[in-house]
Amino acid sequence: MEKEASLRPLRIAITGPESTGKSTLAEALAKHYHVGFVEEFARSYLARQSVADVMHHELNTIARGQRVQEILGLKKSKKLLFCDTDWIVLKVWSEEGFGQVFPLMDEWLISQPHDYYLLTSVDIPWVKDSFRKDGHRREYLFDRFESILKEHKLPYGIVRGQGKERLLNACKLMDQFLTKKGYEN
Repeated sequence: MEKEASLRPLRIAITGPESTGKSTLAEALAKHYHVGFVEEFARSYLARQSVADVMHHELNTIARGQRVQEILGLKKSKKLLFCDTDWIVLKVWSEEGFGQVFPLMDEWLISQPHDYYLLTSVDIPWVKDSFRKDGHRREYLFDRFESILKEHKLPYGIVRGQGKERLLNACKLMDQFLTKKGYEN
C-alpha cells in the first residue's frame, strides 16, 4: 500500500473530445464513489458571458478558474475528486482553436498532473450545443488527447461503451487504479 494514499485525495481527470460524455461521467462517478466532482469551469464562465465563441485571451481566465475550482474541491474531498476537464482539454482547445498554448497550461500539465485520467472514447453520438463545433473531428481529437497522455507518460484508461455500460467500464478502470494506489474501493 502506498503512503501517498493516506496523505491527500486523488484527482481524477475526465478528458477527451467534446460530446463524449465527460460531464455525465464525472457526475456519475462521483455519485458511485460517494465523493465530489468539479464541473467544467469553461461552460459556466461562457454561459455567464453569453458568449458561444471564446476569445484567446479568455483561456487563461478559464484555466485559472478551473484550477481554483479544483483547489476548493480538494479541500472538501477526503478520498477522490473527479474533475470534468483538465489541462489537456484546455491545451488542445487552445492549440486547435488559436494555434498556440499559453505557457501556463503546459506548466500545469507538467507540474500539476492529475493522478489518473479517464479518456472518453468517441463511440457515443455527437450532440450539438451552442459550445460545440468539432463533431466531424472527434477521432482526430481523441488521437491528439491520447498522444499528449502518452507523451507525458500520464496514467490513463480509455472509457468505452454506451449508457450504463460506459459507467461500468469507467468503474472497472477506477477500481483497478484505486487498488494499485492502495485505496479501498
